[in-house]
Amino acid sequence: MPQYSLHIWNGRDRYGHPRKLDLPSIESAHAVALQLARVLIAARSSWRELPIEARKQFVIEIVDEAGQTVLAVPFTEAEGSVS
Repeated sequence: MPQYSLHIWNGRDRYGHPRKLDLPSIESAHAVALQLARVLIAARSSWRELPIEARKQFVIEIVDEAGQTVLAVPFTEAEGSVS
């Protein structure tokens, strides 16, 4: 099963998730990245107060076993489903 790493990028700094994830497909990795973005948005009560340009800087990069970024999931993609 492929392994993926997730990295949070805010336009300035990059933070890696401490574990590699065994996931069956890039689509599964995308779903996990969206869920992580939702959790992080919900944890920051002032998220919606950030200017849209600042919010657009936040992405979760999905990196494959070779160390290549295969997908970047913007937090703005997850915003609509955060309660």
